[in-house]
Amino acid sequence: FTLGIEHFVPAFWSAEQAYAIVLAGLKTTAYDPNGPSDWTADKVRDEVHLMNTHFFSTMDKKWIKEEENEITNQAKSQYRVFATVRSWTNAVDVFSKRYIIVPIHKDDHWRVAIIALVSPVVDAAQTPSTQRQPPKATVYLLDSLGKTGHDAKRTKALLKLWLNYEWEAKNGVASVAAVEDMFEVTDDMFSDCVRVSLKAPRQTDGFNCGVYVLNNIEQFLMRYDKIRDEGLFAEFF
Repeated sequence: FTLGIEHFVPAFWSAEQAYAIVLAGLKTTAYDPNGPSDWTADKVRDEVHLMNTHFFSTMDKKWIKEEENEITNQAKSQYRVFATVRSWTNAVDVFSKRYIIVPIHKDDHWRVAIIALVSPVVDAAQTPSTQRQPPKATVYLLDSLGKTGHDAKRTKALLKLWLNYEWEAKNGVASVAAVEDMFEVTDDMFSDCVRVSLKAPRQTDGFNCGVYVLNNIEQFLMRYDKIRDEGLFAEFF
């Protein structure tokens, strides 16, 4: 089973089903010209978390509303944004994954952000075993309309806000509080988070953005090591 743009008919599936198809394809595809993919069902389950297709837009709409109401307390506004999706990851520790896939739909266009997480090398002699260290996060943006197709800076800022609050909710003081309790993030645990806008393939029409998103996800996951080391993307297609 392979999943290329020419084999995908998006009208047949919902967004959630389509993303499931991409991940299913990763398990068995021999798409890589240098050899078969090493993706297996266990590898997908262990290393990849796919956010709901409404995840980003839910936070973005709330942040826009907070801005319209003239923010007077930055911390409270940020928490209210996070609170809109706080329960969405109750059943999963996203920081145990290697990739967090965030589909983004805005202005009638689909694009995708992929957060790559790298666990830190911890010196056991200096760090208590109970003190978990946050991973290094890189936000990769892939847009078939190019860099001007989305507000890259805002996208990264919103995802970084979520990473900080999610980390505090799962690992900080807030992790022992009641789920509905509001809390503040006083330390930026992801201050070294960087944004990379990859040179993804460009669509040549006004309606196939979803197809490009699906293909970009598959190709990114199969070729991440090269993308990370060389900063390239489009030439792999």
